[in-house]
Amino acid sequence: MKGLPGHAFSARCRFATSNWSPAAWRAPGSGRRPFCPKGPRARGGGCRQQAGRVGVRVRLLEKGHSVEIFEKSEKLGGTPQWIIPGGRYEDATAEVEAILQPAKKAGRLNIRLNCTFGQDVGLEELLAKYDAVFLALGLGKSTSLGQAHGVVDALTFLQDVKNGKISALHGKVAVLGAGNTAVDAAVTAKQLGADDVFVIYRRSFTEMPAWPSEQERLFGSGSHVLILTQPVGYEVDDSGKLAGLRIAPGRNWAHPTPPGRRRPIVIPGSESVMAADLVIEAMGREFRRSSARVSGA
Repeated sequence: MKGLPGHAFSARCRFATSNWSPAAWRAPGSGRRPFCPKGPRARGGGCRQQAGRVGVRVRLLEKGHSVEIFEKSEKLGGTPQWIIPGGRYEDATAEVEAILQPAKKAGRLNIRLNCTFGQDVGLEELLAKYDAVFLALGLGKSTSLGQAHGVVDALTFLQDVKNGKISALHGKVAVLGAGNTAVDAAVTAKQLGADDVFVIYRRSFTEMPAWPSEQERLFGSGSHVLILTQPVGYEVDDSGKLAGLRIAPGRNWAHPTPPGRRRPIVIPGSESVMAADLVIEAMGREFRRSSARVSGA
């Protein structure tokens, strides 16, 4: 999908939604479909945890099974619905409803909104009630340099903008990372009125993971890009408010890591502090293991 234009994002989602198949979820070399009921349970009940755009069109419904969806938000749609800026992704509510309506009318689908896995319902409870359980929780924890008032992860920032909690910005904004999410955050911050927006990336332009079309959108927004610059940590004042971002330039390159990208080496003693009123972290996500412990997964 490298190089896919931003305006084609929703088309990509529709393609994935329309062509999803349980065959794509076979465990490697096993020949088995991990979550699809078989044999005497072919008409049994199944459930899904969370309901993103692709996930709502579950093949279980098409094959006549009964399904219950547990969603932590107040409506379905997942990350595209709640986070991706409106200019790149249209509202999915009507399409999701159209996909699910036949099963709802037939009484084979029940949706429980505002229900969080690990808090309102646990894995043991689900396994005891349903023939099959499919978890689609995503990666709920943002990779972070630490906490401070004035530091926010990119998905939270974009969600707050999309739902109207943030409508204007000022001052200097630093965005950590250089993927599509980082681009969304930087362009959005600039559109909201930030005086300066800096994208801080520890590798080179060649290794930026954002699609080429998204890179063009970033450059066209008036944002700055600092490459070969490693974010190290935060400076905070006595009240815990962000006072600056500690950064260090890279110099030489280590040998390529297994994925094939080279890792920059920070120049010893080169660390400095960059003034910033807001830092948006877009350095990736990881699994929130606390939810797994609470739920028994």
